[in-house]
Amino acid sequence: MKTSKLSPALTAISLQPKYLDSHQIRLSLILFKFKIKSMQRYITSIAFCVLSVCAAFGTINDTFSIDGISYQVLTENQETNEVAIMDLDLNTPGASQQPAKSLIFPSTVTYAGTHYNVVMLYSSILCDIPGIEEVILPSTIRGGLTYNFCMMHDLRRVVINGNIENIHASFIDLPKLEEITLPASLIDLSASFCNCGLTNISFPPNLYTVEASFRKLPSLEEIDLGNVSVIEFDTFTDLPALTSLTIPSTIKALYGRSFQNLSGLESLTLKEISDPSPTIDGNIFLYCGNLKQIIVENHIPPTIGRNFSEDGTSYHPSFGGDADSDGAIDKATCRLLVPPGRAEAYKANPGWSEFKHIEEYNFGSTPYFSLSSEDFNLKDHVSICQGRVVLSDMQGRPISIYGIDGKIFYHDKTTYSGEVHLPEGIYIMKSQEMFMKFRIGQ
Repeated sequence: MKTSKLSPALTAISLQPKYLDSHQIRLSLILFKFKIKSMQRYITSIAFCVLSVCAAFGTINDTFSIDGISYQVLTENQETNEVAIMDLDLNTPGASQQPAKSLIFPSTVTYAGTHYNVVMLYSSILCDIPGIEEVILPSTIRGGLTYNFCMMHDLRRVVINGNIENIHASFIDLPKLEEITLPASLIDLSASFCNCGLTNISFPPNLYTVEASFRKLPSLEEIDLGNVSVIEFDTFTDLPALTSLTIPSTIKALYGRSFQNLSGLESLTLKEISDPSPTIDGNIFLYCGNLKQIIVENHIPPTIGRNFSEDGTSYHPSFGGDADSDGAIDKATCRLLVPPGRAEAYKANPGWSEFKHIEEYNFGSTPYFSLSSEDFNLKDHVSICQGRVVLSDMQGRPISIYGIDGKIFYHDKTTYSGEVHLPEGIYIMKSQEMFMKFRIGQ
């Protein structure tokens, strides 16, 4: 029977200690904290099994295999019988019943006349399995995923159903991954999504905290942050294809270096933050040298925390890094757009005063046209008619359409002409450096 290995997954995210600089030392501490979290989750899993032992009246911890999947009995002779997936052996004759190149785990299994719900996936089961292009987890799975979906170099699609609340150190080194469905129950995501082929990802509605994830994703073009509240240190790094980003109104904390090395980022929007006193560190959006425009919807300028350099030098609070610090936003060229009548407030606020171009942006105007290029204006190529957007002679330009809450409704890398049907609402269309705000319906 195949035994899953943990060490390759760890190797994929490990650092070489004898060459550590100060930034890597901080990353090492973060990863050490993740290992502590992982140990806590293992302890929780053990406690779960112990409770199962106490509660069960029949035989537990027995194992059996069906179609190349090994199961361990967690509870038996109760109202609900439950098992965990503990190992895979895809070379067994029964495993051939799986669809070619797919792993579709069942929600229930029957063994020796007893029916079981499949409720848990042990760590490191889905690692280093060649040839598998699709994995679907059942709706009965609950708890967390740790050290899974690593180094499956042919994996293209993942669907995670069930009541999964945390994902840790998973989705690492999946260069062909194109599609993933995260469960609506997900609350915490950490140390995941490194070196993947994803082009877009949407956060589920209950995801609260993201930490040290989304690194080295060369094809990631779109991120829907959903209702996320806390973005921890070193979360979004090396995403060269990402051109625009919206921080949702639910944000409570943006910690230092949470966004860095986003070389293609041109436009950033901070929705009006509902928390009266959010934590926003200054040294975020570092090494984003192509950033041309920042829209901030708060009427009261958000308070920005103090910046610290690699060597610990403290700078005065300033969004996007102190102007004299390494990797800071180019505040001599980047436009800061703020609500009507609030430009002077932002100019007087030390967290925002370094921006040389602070302009008032009429969020309520419909339609709103901005940043038209010298030889092309969206207004001449877009018309709104009976619930649809009509595009004409777009000359192969990329088009993205966002809702007022930042959710993406439409994206096409190369547009010439066509129609986009949208529900009633207010939208923003983006094409390269141009923006247009419009309304569908009343």
